[in-house]
Amino acid sequence: MRIVPTTVKSVFCPRSATWAVPTKWAQAVMPGLVGTFCNITELCNFPYGMDRAISQKNINIQPGRFHMNIWSRKIWAITAMAALGCLLTIGAAGAYDQDDLDKLLQTNECRKCDLSGVRLNGADLSRADLTGVDLTGAMMTGVVLWKAAMGGAKLSGATLVAADLAEANLNGANLSGAYMSKAYLDKTNFVTANLSGTDLYGAELYKTNLSGANLSGADLFRAFMHSINLSGAILSGAKWTNGKICAEGSIGECK
Repeated sequence: MRIVPTTVKSVFCPRSATWAVPTKWAQAVMPGLVGTFCNITELCNFPYGMDRAISQKNINIQPGRFHMNIWSRKIWAITAMAALGCLLTIGAAGAYDQDDLDKLLQTNECRKCDLSGVRLNGADLSRADLTGVDLTGAMMTGVVLWKAAMGGAKLSGATLVAADLAEANLNGANLSGAYMSKAYLDKTNFVTANLSGTDLYGAELYKTNLSGANLSGADLFRAFMHSINLSGAILSGAKWTNGKICAEGSIGECK
C-alpha cells in the first residue's frame, strides 16, 4: 500500500501536524475523522473553559443555570477516547491494494484483485469484471453491480445492504456471513455459491438462481421471492421468509 504524507489536525488540535497515512485516507477520509475527534476533544474542554470564565467574571451566568459535574466530564472523556479508538480501527481496516482499486475505478475491471476491506459505498460498477476478486469485509452499501461478472469472488463478511446485483454472476462466490438486507437480486446467479449465515432480510429475489447454493443459517425473513431456483440448495437452519427455521437436511425447500 502506498503511503503519502497529509496535513491534518493533531490529536490535541493546537496546530497542524503531518501524518503518514494511506493514499485514500489522505485524500478523503482521514482529515474528516481527525477533525471530528478534535471537535469532541474541544467539547471535553468546554466545561473547564466555562468554569474558568465564570471564576474570572468574563461571563455572566446565574447560579444554577450552568452545571457540569465530574460524571459529565468523565462521559465526555470516554466519548473522546471512543472516537480515537474508532479512528485508529478504521485507519487500519483498509488492507486492499491501492493499485488494484485504481485499476478498477479506471477500467471497470479487476480480475483476482485484492480489494479486501475496501469502501465502495454507492459506487456504480455496472458490468464490472470482478471475477475471482477478494472483497472480504468490503463496505459496499448501495453499490450498483448490475450485470457484474463476479464468479468465484470472495465476499465473506462484506456489507452489500441495498445493493443492486441484478443479473450479476456470482456463481461459486463465497458470501458467507455477508450483510445483504434489502439487496435487489433480480435474475442474479448464485449457482453453488456459499451464502451460509448471510443476512438477506427483506431482499428481493426474482428469478434468482440459487441451485446448489449453501444457504444454511441464512436469514431470509421478509425477503420477497418469486420464481427462484432452489434445486439442490442447502437450507438447513435458514430463517425463511415467514420466520420459520428450516429443519436440518432441508434441500431444495424449507421443511
